Amino acid sequence: MWKVNTRGALLQSSICTTTTISYTTGGSLMMKNLNQSDFDEYYRVRLQSLEQYPVAYSSMPKFFIESSKEMHLSLLKDSGSESDFYLKGFFLRQRLVGLIGMKPETRECVNHKASM
Repeated sequence: MWKVNTRGALLQSSICTTTTISYTTGGSLMMKNLNQSDFDEYYRVRLQSLEQYPVAYSSMPKFFIESSKEMHLSLLKDSGSESDFYLKGFFLRQRLVGLIGMKPETRECVNHKASM
């Protein structure tokens, strides 16, 4: 379950499909698995994040932009499906404001690890 402190910070979580959280500014924060219908918002937030904080993502906006739309749609299609991968979005007042994802390693020697 997500908990929110008095400043609106998320403190703790467990994996779930959709959660609505009372937000201290009077809005509501909803978390859900992203899907292909969320493409435009996902693209906007991810690109903005990569432009502002490339080191935090060990990537660059250039690589994200060069990836095909089909690749991004495939990623969103797989999110929350029967795979171990998920990509969740945080929506404040119906607008995507944040992302979190988990991609497990598939190689046998490191399959106990995952990237966030």
